[in-house]
Amino acid sequence: MKSKKKIVIPLVILVILGIAAAIAIPRILEAANKEAPELEAPVNISVDTPGVGEITQQTQLTGTVEPGEIVYTMPKMSGEIIATNFEVGDTVKAGDVLCEISDESIQPQIDQARAGVSLAQTNVDMVNGGSTEQQINQLKASLESAKITMDDAELTLQRTQELFDAGAVSQQNLEQAQKGYDMAKLQYDSAQQAYDLTTGKVVGENLAAAKAQLKQAQTSLAAARQQLEYTKVTAPISGVIEKKNVNVHDMASPQNAVYVISSKDQMVVKFYVSENNMKNMKYGDPLTVEKGGKTYQGSVLEVSTMVDSNTGLFLVKGSIQDAQDLYTGSTVKVTATTQRVENAMVVPLDVVYYQSGKPYVYVMEEGAAKRVFVETGLFDDAQIQITSGLTQDSYLITTWSSQLKDGSKVNLVSEETESTASSTVSGEES
Repeated sequence: MKSKKKIVIPLVILVILGIAAAIAIPRILEAANKEAPELEAPVNISVDTPGVGEITQQTQLTGTVEPGEIVYTMPKMSGEIIATNFEVGDTVKAGDVLCEISDESIQPQIDQARAGVSLAQTNVDMVNGGSTEQQINQLKASLESAKITMDDAELTLQRTQELFDAGAVSQQNLEQAQKGYDMAKLQYDSAQQAYDLTTGKVVGENLAAAKAQLKQAQTSLAAARQQLEYTKVTAPISGVIEKKNVNVHDMASPQNAVYVISSKDQMVVKFYVSENNMKNMKYGDPLTVEKGGKTYQGSVLEVSTMVDSNTGLFLVKGSIQDAQDLYTGSTVKVTATTQRVENAMVVPLDVVYYQSGKPYVYVMEEGAAKRVFVETGLFDDAQIQITSGLTQDSYLITTWSSQLKDGSKVNLVSEETESTASSTVSGEES
């Protein structure tokens, strides 16, 4: 019995030691693993240096559409409107007759001017070829007729002046009476000179003088015909009638526009910007105009350097391409370049990260990634300006990796290597 007890005790001790070892060995191994540093694989990366270029920033503004050209059509003479040929909204071509002015006062002037040319031509013919008794009689009759006409015109002028002084007739009536007398006087003088030349009362007159008289008469006729052309008011440009200011029987005046025409060949947009934005805008900058879901392209035509007294801002005008369907006065959304930095240090937008709102990038130094906090400026859809923190020689890490952190070991690979590795992985997965 004693020998059995001696055998059982060692067995119990062995079991206890086995249990203790089972518990202790994993803990020892775990502690050993914690104390041994884990070896991390280097992160494959690509690098690039910061670039230099222009970077711009755009702003959305509200603008107003206007025609590229607006013309206020003025008549060149006064008179009664006897016809209007276009209404607001109509399209006209350059040269179309917009309205007509009465020519009642012009036709007598043309007739008198024609008579003056005829008499002057007779003078030239007589000086060239001598005169006959029949010609003298004809000239005498013309002189007497011209005298009667002049006397009648003078009497009419006197009566019209008296009526004008009394307020019974208009200034236009007085001007017409004066013109009638002047023309009649010119005819009489021409007839007198022709008669004097023929009868020898004028000494030393020659062919050159007769031709000068003819030229003067022809000039008077041309002026009268020009007045007749002025009775038809034509469109100076092609476009759309924006405003009509006269109707039939109204009085036209050279001081008042009868029609307002806008050209649709090129539409412009007007908008206002702050002083800071104005300084960064220039002729030719691209613009985008939006209206009713449709987008139009354009460019800056003019940047004012004078403050608008009503808005306190600076006026900018821009062209709009293919915008014939936009109406004058329409409100549109304008996207314009309002900030610009030239020769800026720029990096891709997606290599800049943020920690508590502070921007930083990773650069490669001595085979490891280094986190560098930077200051940024303008940015667009692709790149961002770096104002401090980097140099042109910095090796900027352009590859993203979830394993990339400050102090990570890195392995520089080319784009070609990355492409090959990516293709290999894809092939293995398939």
